[in-house]
Amino acid sequence: MNTLCILFLSLNLTVNSPATEQPVKQDTPAAVADTLSANPDFKTCDPSEFRKLLKENKAIQLVDVRTPQEYKKKHIRKAVNIDVKADGFAERADSLLDKSRPVAVYCKGGVRSRKAAAQLLEKGFKVYNLEKGYDNWRSRKK
Repeated sequence: MNTLCILFLSLNLTVNSPATEQPVKQDTPAAVADTLSANPDFKTCDPSEFRKLLKENKAIQLVDVRTPQEYKKKHIRKAVNIDVKADGFAERADSLLDKSRPVAVYCKGGVRSRKAAAQLLEKGFKVYNLEKGYDNWRSRKK
């Protein structure tokens, strides 16, 4: 019986040891959310806060990170389109945007904009994100 218990514990430790755990993908929504929440240069805003930010902060750079096709259908006035799914997103954003001015990002539902925000933060931008994206913006439009 003691041998069986020792064998079980050995197997359990081997199976559950950190060396056998799968690494967490860094681009998953959960990993991105963890990275963003720890960064003081990032803030998620509900549509009301986002509208106020755009209205009161004239230096803000508004970026729609959806595809060009989505952007053409409807977008927030004065937004520039930089598709986060396109190759070279971070480099394109870095060349078009001014690091001395904050950036407000949005997508359709909030996932892509958080990925874009993480990349922009790595480049040194201060970033505001529209909570739950353009769909939430449209549904709560005044």
